[in-house]
Amino acid sequence: MSIYFVQVLTALLGFSLFAALNNNTKHFSPIFLPSLFGIIAGILIFKMLRYALLDTQAKAMIDCITLVFLLFALIFIFINNKYIKMAIFALLGLGYGFTYSSISSLFPLFNGELLDTQSVISFFLMCFAMLLCIFTFFIVSNLKEYIKANLIKILAFIVLFALFFEKISVSILELMRLGKIPTHTQVLSLVAKGIYISSFLVYFFVFIIFMIVILASYAKPNLPDKKVVGSVPYRFALAKRNFITTNSKFVSSFCVIAIIFALYYDLYASKPPQISTPTLVEPQNGKFVFDTEILKDNDLHRYAYITDDGKEVRFFLLNRFPDRPSPIIVFDSCMICGDMGYVKKSADLICISCNVRIFLPSVGKEGGCNPIPMKYKFDGRYITVDYQTIVDGSNYFSKVVEKIVLDPVSRKKVSNLTSPSYLYYNRRYFFENNKTQAEFEANPEKYVDINGTLK
Repeated sequence: MSIYFVQVLTALLGFSLFAALNNNTKHFSPIFLPSLFGIIAGILIFKMLRYALLDTQAKAMIDCITLVFLLFALIFIFINNKYIKMAIFALLGLGYGFTYSSISSLFPLFNGELLDTQSVISFFLMCFAMLLCIFTFFIVSNLKEYIKANLIKILAFIVLFALFFEKISVSILELMRLGKIPTHTQVLSLVAKGIYISSFLVYFFVFIIFMIVILASYAKPNLPDKKVVGSVPYRFALAKRNFITTNSKFVSSFCVIAIIFALYYDLYASKPPQISTPTLVEPQNGKFVFDTEILKDNDLHRYAYITDDGKEVRFFLLNRFPDRPSPIIVFDSCMICGDMGYVKKSADLICISCNVRIFLPSVGKEGGCNPIPMKYKFDGRYITVDYQTIVDGSNYFSKVVEKIVLDPVSRKKVSNLTSPSYLYYNRRYFFENNKTQAEFEANPEKYVDINGTLK
């Protein structure tokens, strides 16, 4: 849910701060209203272009246009023209509104027919983040009136440079993807580093806001002696101090909230869930047998078998219905997303790779992001899987681990990662050296049965 809050801050906080630092009038209409209308227009334009399947090309074009107007905005740190400034910030707002819609389109709020609690909370967080950006604009506009003009120009230039740095990194990458500019390794490396650095810009903008609070606090007038200056000058000085203090407290609170959400998202929520460590199992008489009594906890039980050539084949058991026995065993891999695996949360099975939630009763069926099914037998209590079924599933997995096995000739322990090998009746055998391998190849039935048992 925190992603909906962070998306707003990522797209709009820097622009809100830059607009506030350029607001040189007591009236907010020359900057605020054009920027707000521009953001709304950018969101609506993205929706229309996405419906027409033109959003990818349009994103690159609008980012490049935004980049140009960020350069134009540089002159307004030093030159003030009301009408040109209104046009510039309206177009910048359109660009950043389009950017926000592009970011948020990957995680739609209401993508189902039912309105659930999670969607409502996420919608509230999105609106809350937008209000924080709006309040940040107004409060920073208030506080900057008490800071030296040269310092405000320096801060505005720093924020503009950060916005330009982020936008040029994204624009170059988008143009490379569209084939508009050639892909060079060095340029791509610089762009990747730029995008990585840009991911921390929310914290940088919060730092700038704290700097404004500190500078404004230093500008608070000292309270004069009321008896010396009189009640009117005293009340003016007191009102100015209270005004700065109140605004500083509000914007500081907003910054703390923003940092908390950003840290929570970066350190926890954005990290993919980790699968539990599988229990290693070995076949008995060519069979894997599992007691389904363990499924009474309605949890996912993960296992793994290390094949002779070191492939880790993962699979898991779970109960599809919480109110009755309905065990199922499947490979911990997806035909679409690969072998990152699954985690179980409440009544859903979640594909770690794409975050798709899978309805538990559908587990065991083919298609979509369902885990790959396997053949098994269930006698009412025990699930039995043939050894060959598990081995055949090794093609669905990529992880190779070290396994210490016996050389069937010398009977010495060897590693599957460093030893020569030979395939015999779909079983791979590893050898101490080329000599024992040659002896095995010359007469394999002398050393093993066709089922893999050493003689």
